[in-house]
Amino acid sequence: LLPLRANGLELGTVVGLSRARLDYHQRDAETAALVAAHAAASIESALALSSERQNALTDELTGLLNRRGFQALLDAEIVVHHEDRSPVTILVFDLDDFKEINDRAGHEFGDALLREAGIVVTAVLPDGATAGRLGGDEFAITLPSVEGAAGDLPDDLRQRIVAALADAGFPVRVSLGVATYPFDGATSAQLLRAADQALYAAKGAGKDCVVRFRDVVTGRSESRGAAAADRPRRRSQDATPFTDVLEAAATITRETTEAAVLERLAKAATFLTGSTGCAVSRLDGRRLADTVSHALRDVDIGEDIEYLIDDFPVTREALERQETRALSFLDEGLDQAEAFVLRELRMNCCLLVPLVVDGRSWGLLELYDMRLRRFAEDEAAAVAFLAAAATSRMEALVSAEEPRRRLPLFRVPAAG
Repeated sequence: LLPLRANGLELGTVVGLSRARLDYHQRDAETAALVAAHAAASIESALALSSERQNALTDELTGLLNRRGFQALLDAEIVVHHEDRSPVTILVFDLDDFKEINDRAGHEFGDALLREAGIVVTAVLPDGATAGRLGGDEFAITLPSVEGAAGDLPDDLRQRIVAALADAGFPVRVSLGVATYPFDGATSAQLLRAADQALYAAKGAGKDCVVRFRDVVTGRSESRGAAAADRPRRRSQDATPFTDVLEAAATITRETTEAAVLERLAKAATFLTGSTGCAVSRLDGRRLADTVSHALRDVDIGEDIEYLIDDFPVTREALERQETRALSFLDEGLDQAEAFVLRELRMNCCLLVPLVVDGRSWGLLELYDMRLRRFAEDEAAAVAFLAAAATSRMEALVSAEEPRRRLPLFRVPAAG
């Protein structure tokens, strides 16, 4: 038995067998060890080369193919489909208003959104399809075995991507362009250009929709999906951030359980402010117990815990006065207890929004951000508006279920 080792790594084992011999001589072992060493070095070189080639074709942020890798794959697909005389369709899509989100929330939040888009796209891909990131917020998908651009699959994929992103806490819209070989281009470059033109037409049609290149050429660039039932929900180019707040509040009020209301509130507040994470806690006497939390993927905002509000003066004041409070390491005289929590969570600012039910403090929404900044007044007002929508919905759910249950309410006793 000889191990295959290279640079301290165990790559495998060489096993030598013989029916005729009872043992091996030392010179045999030395010869075999030399062969094994050369084999291990060759294997390591081959693995390293394969890894370098893979890295050269992979987008580091999302793990999908990069533009070079996707175009190489598409070239190979076109060769196969040319021989089979069968079409291959590509979808090119991007996230509506991504630059606006990136500018508002910061590049770290934008990168988290792009990573989540990569995860979502991979999860919704049909059999035989492949996805890549072309650059920025632009992604592409191959759909082999799809005859032309017919059918509802492109818009079905768009809707599934939108739904999955919203469920992950990123309620963004998606515009999508469709092009098909051989009708819309003879090479991968031509096909990508055609799909890009269709995507541009989708943006011009109001975003949040699907446009096919053949419709652009023929002047019939009617969008599918959002153009009909979804169009009233589409954000216009003249919309303001307040439009996003209203849409988020409407989404919260459509939830049918208390847990779903709180979860949707946490996700909406995190997204609209571009924050790192959010926790919603319920008040129980002088204690706050974590109920719901939401954060960017791979970010930890602490385990579910209970803590005494008297240990945190700003939190106590926010609950007693039912007023929003913003904390930041940019503030002079930041309370030591609150600063300790921020440092424990590796955050730099926090927004505390009381949840008031039937005139009483029911709990607390806590927004956290890794960026060294302050929460702006309009952000605090937007989150307070969402919190009011959530508590109103909770009250309505309780009224609908009476007399089966009552929402537990706890007054905040005065300090001392």
